[in-house]
Amino acid sequence: MHFFDGEQIRAWESFSLTDTYTDPIGTLEFTLTIPRSARHQIDYYRERLEKGQLVTIKVDGVSQGAFLILTRASTCGRDGVQYKVACVSPLHTLYQGSVDPDLTLHSENDASLASFILSAFAPFSDTWAIASDSSAN
Repeated sequence: MHFFDGEQIRAWESFSLTDTYTDPIGTLEFTLTIPRSARHQIDYYRERLEKGQLVTIKVDGVSQGAFLILTRASTCGRDGVQYKVACVSPLHTLYQGSVDPDLTLHSENDASLASFILSAFAPFSDTWAIASDSSAN
């Protein structure tokens, strides 16, 4: 498990990754505990586990997905600070949002749909990109 910048999340204790073919919105939930003896890491993890930050999962070096942090619950105890984090697919905001109904595309010739799709996605994020090969256009 990694933060989006590639830094490994070392303090995790357990995680659950759910992905189904009937629902493209996968979920990731994980728990991590920072022991009292590592107090300097508490602020580090608290800042990195903010809502909207991306977390990635890799198995044997192969990406299994990127997930947006949706919620983070903190519990302080005798052993340290425990974080319970729930994440969803970046597509989650698109499924729950709605596209501007006045958005239209008029073209006299063949036009790439990529720019039109990105303009529909713009209210949700300005970092979307569409990857395609030349035969797809």
